[in-house]
Amino acid sequence: MLNRKRSYSASFFDMGVNSLPRVPFLPRSARDSFAFLKEPCFVKSGNESCTVAEQQNVTQCRSRHNNALDSELKSKRIKRTVSNRLYAQRSRLRKLLYVEKLERSVKAEEARVSWLSLQEPVYQQYQMALKIENNRMKEILGGLEREKAMKQAEFQYLKKELQALRGASMSLLFY
Repeated sequence: MLNRKRSYSASFFDMGVNSLPRVPFLPRSARDSFAFLKEPCFVKSGNESCTVAEQQNVTQCRSRHNNALDSELKSKRIKRTVSNRLYAQRSRLRKLLYVEKLERSVKAEEARVSWLSLQEPVYQQYQMALKIENNRMKEILGGLEREKAMKQAEFQYLKKELQALRGASMSLLFY
């Protein structure tokens, strides 16, 4: 007979079928309530145990479950501890490698800075020479611009004079 209502009074799971065992809700820990998943033995509600040999001694059945779970939890804890230690060791190694890489890059940058500081006076002299040459070129350019302006003025003057001479020669020819 299937029971559609759930009863939360004394059991954690209520399967609804009379032939299936009921698992009691024990507020000790989560591993106690799931002990039936690891062992073939099921703990029923009340003072009954699930095997015939252990029906009289409920504490023996529970201690068997607890011992199996404790040894399994201890092995898991040891595995977790070992894996955590290995992870921490790898993390420390990665950190050391990263710090060494940063130290190498700092040394490389310091060497570059020292090389550039030695090159600075050379470039300053080169910059000074270029400034002097630039000023000299500006002076030459200014002189060429003045000469160009004078040549253009002379050209305009000569052009007007040529037009005047042509006009005068034409007038002489026709008189």
